[in-house]
Amino acid sequence: MTDMQNCYKIIKKSGCNDTEIYLKNLSDTEISLKEVCVAAFSNDYSGACRIYGEGFTMLSQYTGVMEKPECMTKYDDFKHYRLYKNSGQNAVYNCLIIENDKNIDIYAFSSCRRFSGRIEWDSEQIKMILDLENIRVAAGETIRLENILVLTNADHGTGLDMLSDCLKRNHAVQPPADNVTGWCSWLCFGPYVTAKDIDANMHAISVNIPQLKYVQIDDGYQKHMGDWLDVSDDFGDIHAVIENIRRYGAEPAIWAAPFIADKDSRLLTEHPDYFVQDSDGNPLASDKYTFGGWRCAPWYILDGSNPQACAYLEHVFSTMRREWGIKYYKLDANCWGSFSFGIRHDRSCTSVEAYRMGMAAVRRGAGEDAVLLGCNAPMWPSIGEVNAMRVSGDMCRRWRDVKMLGRETCARVWTSKLWCVDPDVITLKNQSVPQLMPDGSVVKRQKDGLNEQETEYHKCAVFAAAGSVLAGDDLSVYGDKEFDTLKIFLEQKHSPARFNPLDLSVGHMSANGCEYAVLFNPDDTECEKQLCYKGKFKAFDVFSDRFLGEYENCMQLLIPPHGGKLVKLITEN
Repeated sequence: MTDMQNCYKIIKKSGCNDTEIYLKNLSDTEISLKEVCVAAFSNDYSGACRIYGEGFTMLSQYTGVMEKPECMTKYDDFKHYRLYKNSGQNAVYNCLIIENDKNIDIYAFSSCRRFSGRIEWDSEQIKMILDLENIRVAAGETIRLENILVLTNADHGTGLDMLSDCLKRNHAVQPPADNVTGWCSWLCFGPYVTAKDIDANMHAISVNIPQLKYVQIDDGYQKHMGDWLDVSDDFGDIHAVIENIRRYGAEPAIWAAPFIADKDSRLLTEHPDYFVQDSDGNPLASDKYTFGGWRCAPWYILDGSNPQACAYLEHVFSTMRREWGIKYYKLDANCWGSFSFGIRHDRSCTSVEAYRMGMAAVRRGAGEDAVLLGCNAPMWPSIGEVNAMRVSGDMCRRWRDVKMLGRETCARVWTSKLWCVDPDVITLKNQSVPQLMPDGSVVKRQKDGLNEQETEYHKCAVFAAAGSVLAGDDLSVYGDKEFDTLKIFLEQKHSPARFNPLDLSVGHMSANGCEYAVLFNPDDTECEKQLCYKGKFKAFDVFSDRFLGEYENCMQLLIPPHGGKLVKLITEN
């Protein structure tokens, strides 16, 4: 290892707030590198310092303390997806935030053009490592790696603003998608949705809440994973369904998983060369190296480095745009297109580059004005490729899930400069429907589903995101109360909440001259929280439309167990 390290050097150049990193081959022969440490720091932190760490995938996030990080989600990058880290090391991807008194320290990769970045640490050092995937660097050649941003003793709002600004600049991020409102079929019907189900909900929307713009056909319409233009006989006539959606005055939206295909798909049978290959030259089954997939597994991974595979993606999405008239696409299972397993058509291309090539093909087909929503996607590799992004796991009507998903969402609302934040669907009514989860398990709601306070907690988390507003229930069984609550999300325009990323119990927002506060109590007992604002103000409970009183400088609020509060504060001039 020492000899190899003497063959190259890391060059650092100051950029705009962050640091540009380059690697120069010092030898007179070509070298190949699996990974490289681009920065190392002495670990002077107490083991009890709280942390927040990002995941490679959308479904992985980390919390806990320095000496014992914990996955805050169901799906750990290193256990569920079996991604690599060095033995004996703690690790997160992309960004590590560490408590520093009342402020934070940030160790982050501020770009992801070619290489994925991992932060590892033990009791001695913190290392920032790039996965180079054994790319070849010619004798004397200098290649650009990824930018890094290291901030110490930063205010959490200012620090995360700086990181998002760097990511936005380094990836030429376009404005996030706006007006992403609608209804999604997944939570209430899963892969068994029919044309009849969609029609019933379209009728309910047109009569009660026509402000919902998109109707998202979320899985269930295709014959096989990968064959996105071949419609299942069980679903019905896709063209008739789409025209019916328009007849009701809404816009059709569609679900697809562009980088995967199942073993029975026509695409895999006719074009096995479009896929990432195994060592024998056959399409690589995903379960050989990582999680195989949640349905019709194992999946096979479309290779974005293959021009013919990209042409196929462009054809699929241009057909959906031109012939189906789709402008909104939920793109699921995207992380499989960015995993570094197997052999690609272009061996000089990294997995991040291949993923970005595939996404560029999707964009060319869908159109520059289309909404591309990343779901179960790689986080940093998706920056600049999607203009909306799911930031939490799938909604499920169980308290332990609602508690977890709320924290996942609130920890990522700072990314709203990069895309429209999607906290998944809003559920306001317990409905007994089996739900297929991302690990392939089927979940039925608990006997009592969510109680009133737990639903309040869920509503507060969705409101804090200030992003997509997608109804997830069967709206055909809604009453006036549920529709009136949905309208609150559509009518109250506000900024995303600002949280301490190591706390997440209180967030602050503003809109139209008013201040909002969102408060969470995930515990099993009642708690008291304090809100402080300068001067006199009036406070209102938004969801109950209840006046809470007049206060000066501070107010105390009792939050019930498993509960949340959304408070609107109007200050006196």
